[in-house]
Amino acid sequence: MGMGSIPCHADVISLENLRKLCPETMQDIEKLLEWEAFGGWESAARHLDECGPDYEEVTPLFLKPLYRELREAFNKVTGLTLFLNYYDPEAGDRYDELPDGSDGLYFSVDGVWQRTESGEKFKDYIDTGTWTVFG
Repeated sequence: MGMGSIPCHADVISLENLRKLCPETMQDIEKLLEWEAFGGWESAARHLDECGPDYEEVTPLFLKPLYRELREAFNKVTGLTLFLNYYDPEAGDRYDELPDGSDGLYFSVDGVWQRTESGEKFKDYIDTGTWTVFG
């Protein structure tokens, strides 16, 4: 029997900061999550976990338009792409750092980093190294 660790990384944004950047859409989503028998963000996170990687396809119909609206509003304000994700706190570690991730739900952001001119020129020569220490 073996054990191991897997390194993970995401550029993340907290619910608090999403509320600042997209206040109207976030208010609509959170109002709907409370109104539906969905149980708020924690239940949304459990739903994503049960759906696995196809969560966008099986997101409840009542949430799809607002999730789409949130992604569009976020992109309009920031020029970045927003994704809703699930993290299993039971499979993690006490040193994990995800804002609002204690219930499993977090938003990641794509498009934050870009290569410098030199980095682009030599991108085929340079790889990203990742590692973890397990002990």
